[in-house]
Amino acid sequence: MEESRQHYERSLALLQDFDSPVPKLLEQRACLLYCMGLWWRTYAVLNHVESDRYRATAKDYFQECITVFEQANRQDLVANFINGLGAVLQRMHCWDELEPVARKAIALHQTYPHQFRLARAYGFLAEVAVAKSAWREAQEAAKQALAILDNAASTA
Repeated sequence: MEESRQHYERSLALLQDFDSPVPKLLEQRACLLYCMGLWWRTYAVLNHVESDRYRATAKDYFQECITVFEQANRQDLVANFINGLGAVLQRMHCWDELEPVARKAIALHQTYPHQFRLARAYGFLAEVAVAKSAWREAQEAAKQALAILDNAASTA
């Protein structure tokens, strides 16, 4: 597992040597950042003792991934990858950070339709509302997520 992380890091270092905002290079860099986020998220699961620290590292990689896709003007790819950030924020109970990410994800998933990702984003919003004891908002967001899933399942 350590070897894979080292390969990702070397690949990131190579891409950072290019100081040009070429969209393809930015997209490749963002994908590598996402892979690093996944690596650290997995490492957190496997290493319970320091899982909070490793999830924080994953969060940083996911956030940077989103930022780089935005620099490349690829909102469609932000939509594809933003729920990874949301999942880590949810696991870390970072409700104040998760709420704007969930709202952004909902807007993106409506622009670039993907029913399961949209439902997941509403699920994030429902969990934020539960954490704030905003029961009616939590219920509405959860109902929305379930309705989207039900619709997606019936059309699949």
